[in-house]
Amino acid sequence: MERVDLAHEPHAERQRWRNAGEWDPDMVGVAIGELRDGRWYVRCYGAVEPAARAYGPKHAEWYARRTAARWMRTFGGEWVET
Repeated sequence: MERVDLAHEPHAERQRWRNAGEWDPDMVGVAIGELRDGRWYVRCYGAVEPAARAYGPKHAEWYARRTAARWMRTFGGEWVET
């Protein structure tokens, strides 16, 4: 397991979604992005235990998007892209 500091990846995030209003205390967010080394990551944040996964190099974007979709189905609610 490797720790990735996203603060040092300023343009990494490609897409994000949330399932409630931005200031709602029950809001859960899911984001995906690409790291400089070509790997893709997915992370969740908000009213859940923060989690993140990095995938690469083969089919990394596909795995990140599939994980994001699975997390959104698991957390439930109506998701909007932000």
